[in-house]
Parts: sequence; C-alpha cells; structure tokens
Amino acid sequence: MKLKRLLSCFLALAMMTSMVSFQTSAYEGSSNNEGYTIDEPYEYPIEPGTDEWFAIESHAEKVEMLQIPQDVLNEMTTEALVESVVNYPYFPDMDSFSTQELGYETVRNGFNGLQELESRPDGMLCLAEYYEEQQTTRSSGMSYVVRRAIEITLEENSEEWENQQNIEITRVSLPRTPSGNQVTSSWCHYDRSEMTAGDRTEINEYVRDAYGLEPLRQPTTKYNCHSYAWYNRSSSNLWWIDWPDDFMEDDYYEENTGIIKSGNIAVYRMSASSTEYLHSAVVTNVGSGSGSNPPITVTSKWGNWGLYSHMLYNCPADYGRNMLFYQEA
Repeated sequence: MKLKRLLSCFLALAMMTSMVSFQTSAYEGSSNNEGYTIDEPYEYPIEPGTDEWFAIESHAEKVEMLQIPQDVLNEMTTEALVESVVNYPYFPDMDSFSTQELGYETVRNGFNGLQELESRPDGMLCLAEYYEEQQTTRSSGMSYVVRRAIEITLEENSEEWENQQNIEITRVSLPRTPSGNQVTSSWCHYDRSEMTAGDRTEINEYVRDAYGLEPLRQPTTKYNCHSYAWYNRSSSNLWWIDWPDDFMEDDYYEENTGIIKSGNIAVYRMSASSTEYLHSAVVTNVGSGSGSNPPITVTSKWGNWGLYSHMLYNCPADYGRNMLFYQEA
C-alpha cells in the first residue's frame, strides 16, 4: 500500500464524517470541536537557531520547556493541536533513528502534544487532512523534515500500513561480521528512492539550527548509523542495519572498559540496564580535558539524515546518554 492510498482512506473517512456532521469551513478539519476554546496553535517559548536555543545546553531542559501546558492541551481544538505538533521543534527527529518505529515512539514519549494527538479519535484524521492540504498548496512552507515526520506519524498509527511498507526493500546476501557471522537485522536499500536536493537542503537547515552542525556527507536513505560504524564506512554503502547486537557479540570485538581511544565505537542507550542500542558512532578524537569525562568527538550517521562530526552528546538526546564503547579484541 502506498502512502497516497493510506491518505485516501483517512480522507474518505473525513469526507463521510463532515457529511454527517454538516461542518462547513475552510480548513477546520473533520473533528467535532464542541467544547474546545483554543483554536490557535501553541507558541513555543524557544526556537531552534536562536541565541536562546543554544544558550540552553541541556536537551532535557529544552524538552521540558517545550511541553504544552496541560490546561492549554485540554482546551485546544484538534486542528490547533495538529499545527502545534507539526511546529514542535523536535518533531522531525523521529526520522533520524535506525527504525521509524523507534523514532516515532521516542519522540512521542518525550512530547505531551503528540501523546494527546494520538489519544484523540480524530487526531490522525486531522493530521492527514493537514498533510494533504499542505501538499496541494503551492505556497506551503512545509519542509522535507516535517513532511517525513508527518508521514511516519500516520504510518505508525495505521495497523494496515505497518504490514505493507512503502519502500521496496530487496533482501540479498546478508552482510557478515568480521568473524563471518550473518547480520540478521540488515536490509539492502539499493532499490530505495533517494531524496531530492531540496529535501537534503531542508534537512541540513534543520540540523544546523537545532545542533549547529554541517554534514560531512549529504543526507541519504541508503545506510544508517549502525551500518556506518560497524560494517562499511564508505559512501557507497547500501546496507541499513537496525540493531548492532550481532557485531557487539562478535568475537572480533570486545567492550572497552578502560581509557576511551580514537577508533572505538560508541553505542548509545537510554540506561545502563537497557539492551536496546539506539545509535552507534565512531570515536575520532579524545580530548585532554581534566576529570573522568574528557571531551570526545565522534562521527555518526543520523538515520536518513547526513553524516556528522559532533561532540559525543551533541546529537538527538533520545539516542540515550548511557554509553558503551567497543574496540577490536
């Protein structure tokens, strides 16, 4: 099933809903807004790319500041809620994970606006209408990163869509670890459509504003963080690896519990007890700072986005901040 067909299902339902409820408006969606008093999207107190944004170094503090007050959420129409979610500064981050399921779940769990939208019976209906309207309006300023986040949100909220991916992925001979073991969570993406130059520009602008970074390589759908760090660091890499466990358990590697060195592979997770490894990065420099936490520079691929050189923690915080480091045994 294509995304277009999924939207058609949502919009057909919207049409039937509007016919039954006799709603008449320009874009007011198909929801029943009776009882809601706020019909304007929420204005966030800080915006990416501003001095105020970069002055706050803690990602957790930013996320806390960006939550919508509960009394506002309770009074907001679904259409206003849709626009508030779309305007959420970290909304596009869900496309930077190894799987879109994980990206969606992570962003949703960290933002009460998306949780509220998901809980409303007309939430996805209104989001689909908003998406369709933006797609058909020439003057729409919707960026690639926001468009992808909306698509992921719709896909992750449609059981039918989850069963039939909109990407043709061809399984070929699976890649292997250095010891020769097959990497079971890998997919060859040589048939996957690439993004346009305009899409790449919009991703680069978003990352520049949110993280202050420029790409070492342009965004691509061909490979992801685990594939780059563990399997193939060439720009011709065509493999997407969902999880790095096969490499971490391979006899070729061992966990480095001592001094972190250039060439180590950093593995990100949410807590010391977690066995979900959300991101991988290659250590390229270990500074000489004092204390037990020297400044560490890494290179990593962010989902469909670009390849970046960045400080260890200057990346989507929802990759996690508990680290493991691996080296050749």
